[in-house]
Amino acid sequence: MHTDPLRVLISDEERALLFSLSNYLTFRGCQVDCTERLADAQALVHHLHYDVVVVGLRADELARVRELAADLRGLNHPTRVVALAPKSVDSESSAMREARRGLLPVDRVIERDLPLAELARTICSALVD
Repeated sequence: MHTDPLRVLISDEERALLFSLSNYLTFRGCQVDCTERLADAQALVHHLHYDVVVVGLRADELARVRELAADLRGLNHPTRVVALAPKSVDSESSAMREARRGLLPVDRVIERDLPLAELARTICSALVD
């Protein structure tokens, strides 16, 4: 039986999302680290083991999301990558289309506008898919 807390890294530039999702997941027993920058997330995954890495998906950071996912795949422990995609922002639609078509190396794409409880539940369920 696995009793260690789920270790989650959240990387997103929206502070309100970082704060609320981190608090919710911590309350649910997860150990959560947060960063506003993907570059910081890349550094963290080389030093700490995460079960799930959640990244905000922005059109101007697709290359860095690919790099982060490649870094994670090269490590000796399995880590799921969940991308938070905007629902309908035009500037982000290409990123979301690319992710949904499987062109980004992420395990799951979810809409960032979901209610917090559903968002957290979906992130945690990424481990069993």
